[in-house]
Amino acid sequence: MFKKRFIGVITVKDRLAVQSIAFKKYLPIGDPVILAENLDRWGVDEILVISIDRTSKNLGPDLNLLENLSSKGLSTPLTFGGGINCLEHAIAVIKLGAERICVDSLLKRSPDVVKKISNHIGAQAIIASLPVCMKDGELNWYNHVQKTLGPITKAVTELFKGGYLSEALIIDYHNDGSSGDFNLDILSNLSLPNIPVVPFGGITEMEKVLKILGMQNIIGFGVGNSLSYTEHAVQKFRERLDQNCLRVAQYSSMNDYNYDSFPS
Repeated sequence: MFKKRFIGVITVKDRLAVQSIAFKKYLPIGDPVILAENLDRWGVDEILVISIDRTSKNLGPDLNLLENLSSKGLSTPLTFGGGINCLEHAIAVIKLGAERICVDSLLKRSPDVVKKISNHIGAQAIIASLPVCMKDGELNWYNHVQKTLGPITKAVTELFKGGYLSEALIIDYHNDGSSGDFNLDILSNLSLPNIPVVPFGGITEMEKVLKILGMQNIIGFGVGNSLSYTEHAVQKFRERLDQNCLRVAQYSSMNDYNYDSFPS
């Protein structure tokens, strides 16, 4: 049976991993490289690192951060996003070890560039990040740079229909950073038929995860900072979910840890 993915998400701002709360407030957590090493040991199926301030500051992708991540020899597939504005950026990110890229603002600003990137590196290597919310019964796409709401554009829908994007990371930005409050109405109102979807934002409760994984086109789910606050959080997720759906939980012995990799 097809196994759905458990994705550990690291949100980065000012080169620090942060807890993002509704895309408005940011609480520092620590070094994103150390968090990635933790997620790698804990056994998530994928690590998604998103630098949320690179585009607004016109900085391009944080290649230094990606180099540091790549130097750790992570065994978990890595997806990297933030500041990717052109084909050259995408190529640089892939060459430095990311298996896939994640784009958001580029979808709004330059869908033709997304096509160009897809034609070069392949649609399987591109994830669309769509922060959304429900307002007045309608699904709205949030522009986190301009702080505005609007519908998912026809251009983005055409990117999916044309096979230029592999899947959609659907972020409930209102409940981003909250506990167990992902709005299921978002998934019911998402007009992206046959598109693989990964929900993220406020997903912490097992009952909510089970409902999400049972919905059509859901291929996994993302969990962020909450994984860092509870011992064996990843393993406990796996143990309480249907083992036919996720990989079996594995625990590492403390003797398996490389203590030399930790700061003194």
